[in-house]
Amino acid sequence: MAKKVKLTRRRWSVEEIKLLKKIFPIKETKEVAAQLGRSLPSVIQKAYGIGIKKASEAPVWTNQEIALLKKLYPKTKTADIVTRIEHPKKWVINKVHRLGLKKAKGYHYWTKEQNELLKKLYPNVITKDVAQRFGRTEQAIWKQASRLGISGR
Repeated sequence: MAKKVKLTRRRWSVEEIKLLKKIFPIKETKEVAAQLGRSLPSVIQKAYGIGIKKASEAPVWTNQEIALLKKLYPKTKTADIVTRIEHPKKWVINKVHRLGLKKAKGYHYWTKEQNELLKKLYPNVITKDVAQRFGRTEQAIWKQASRLGISGR
């Protein structure tokens, strides 16, 4: 049985904070707590309080990636951007929001031809297949069908 160590409340020293900043991003939190002689909740709370994140949670974006994101985002599907930039979708979306990027006006508008084709296909073809044919999500198909007054199956 592991020996329990009684931890007392004490202020964080400058040296402890420097060490926390250095090792928290790259080591397991349990290891950090043991090395500092602090409780796990204390280490987590302090790291959160001073804005330290684990390395895997803090994506690094190069200037080239940011420039490419700014160039592609207005007229390119997010999934295609994720493939090109090779960051998880969650990181790309987060970066887009932080940069305040928007899709180009009219990027997702439906043409008359697409609306006519949707009217023909929607009642008879599986929504997933219709979405693939148009290069849109199933939700986009459902919404447009609703706007056009096309009844479901």
